[in-house]
Amino acid sequence: MAHDFISLGEAIPRNLWNIVRWIAFFFKLVSLAFVVPIIGLIVFDFCLWLWRLYRPSRPADSPHPSARLPKDYVQQPSSTPTKARSSVISPETEPKVPERRVAHGPLTDG
Repeated sequence: MAHDFISLGEAIPRNLWNIVRWIAFFFKLVSLAFVVPIIGLIVFDFCLWLWRLYRPSRPADSPHPSARLPKDYVQQPSSTPTKARSSVISPETEPKVPERRVAHGPLTDG
C-alpha cells in the first residue's frame, strides 16, 4: 500500500499532454502581445527623455528663429534697400493709460 495513488503523468496520455502544452504556450505568447508594447513605450519614453536632456541647444543668433514668438512681438520691415530685405522683431509698446481710482472716505456707522 505504499503507492496507492496514480500520478497525473500516468493518468493522462502523452499526446494529450502535448496538446495542453501547446495551448499553454499559445496563451503565454498572446499575453506577451499586451506586455511588449507597454515595455516598448516605456523604453522609448526613456530614450526620448535622454535625447531631449543631452541635445545641443540652439544658439541665440540662430538663422532659424523660433516659430513661437510672444504675443507682444510684431514684425516690422526695416529701412534697408529692396535688394537686401530683412525683418526686425521689436516689442510692441502699449500706450500708458493712468488708472482711475475712486477715493472713498472713512467708513463710519451712521
